[in-house]
Amino acid sequence: MERQLQVIKFKEFGEMMKAWAAKPETFPRDLQAFKEAVEAKPGASPPRDAIAKVGSHVTKLTLVTHGMDELVIKLSPAEMITNSEKAITEHGGYPLAPFYAGIEAAGAQEGADHSAKMEFHAMRIADYTMGNCA
Repeated sequence: MERQLQVIKFKEFGEMMKAWAAKPETFPRDLQAFKEAVEAKPGASPPRDAIAKVGSHVTKLTLVTHGMDELVIKLSPAEMITNSEKAITEHGGYPLAPFYAGIEAAGAQEGADHSAKMEFHAMRIADYTMGNCA
C-alpha cells in the first residue's frame, strides 16, 4: 500500500517541522495547504522539487501539539501494522529511511532472520508510538 507520507528530502522536511513546532500557528490548517507546502511546484518561479509526497488515499490532516507535561501516545492504524508485517514476511525487508544506512540494528539488515526482523519492527512501532522527535 502507498505510504501516507513519503518524505523525499529528510533534512528539508525536518527543518520545516522544527519551524512549525516553534510557531504552530504557521502550520498549514488543512490538507491542501500542507500539500502545497511540501509537494513539488514545477511551474513555480523558481520551480521547487518535492520535499514530501502525500499519499493519494489521504483525505484528512491532523496536527497534534502538546506541552512537556503531557504524554501523547499515537497508535498506528492496525491495517498499517498488518501491511508492514506482511511485507516483512513476504519480501524479507523492512523499509528504513536512507539516512539510517550506516546504522547497525539487529533485525534491520536484509539478511536477518524473520524473528529478528519482526522484533525490530515491534521496537520501531514502540519508538514511533511514544517518540517525540527532538
